[in-house]
Amino acid sequence: RRVIEAQADVDEWLEGATPDHREVGVCLDRALISRQVEIEEKLADLAQVKGATLAEGGDRKQTEAALQAELDQLLAEIKSKTRTLIFRGIGWGPWRDLQAKHSPDPAQAETFEKAVQFAWMPHALRTLTFNASTFWPAAMAASCDELTPAQARKLIELLPVGVVDRITNALLAVNMGGNADPFAQGVGSEPPPRTEKK
Repeated sequence: RRVIEAQADVDEWLEGATPDHREVGVCLDRALISRQVEIEEKLADLAQVKGATLAEGGDRKQTEAALQAELDQLLAEIKSKTRTLIFRGIGWGPWRDLQAKHSPDPAQAETFEKAVQFAWMPHALRTLTFNASTFWPAAMAASCDELTPAQARKLIELLPVGVVDRITNALLAVNMGGNADPFAQGVGSEPPPRTEKK
């Protein structure tokens, strides 16, 4: 009876499982992002200027204030045009199956083998497990309720590499890395008592 109760308790515990998740904000108006970078660079340059007058004329503080006001307005506009995508872990089994469905094509395998042969990559990365061109859109759609595979492919085409990297890193975190357990036992701590099966 004690074993049955313990197993029922585990069943209840398993039913309460929730997946890891990561949020990634994406703004597709890249012109706004480019202008943001320009203004921030100008403000950084102004911070290095000594004195109240700029070399080309004009008051440094007034110029800084005008740029900061423009930046604040720009950031508000970027925020209004940013969609937050939530990526949730799909579980190790489905993740592994998804990789199997998107195996590398012969050309990718050949290129990868050459890279390994000439030691162009660290030893730990010398395993080609999936076709990145098809796997990542499928993984995005499987982990994010808002996206279809076609929409994920389109999104990857529209975004710069850095933003795509943020998305793929989020996918790896929720499906392979997971969040650290804040109550995990440290090294040297006593393990909990084990329920013996009879």
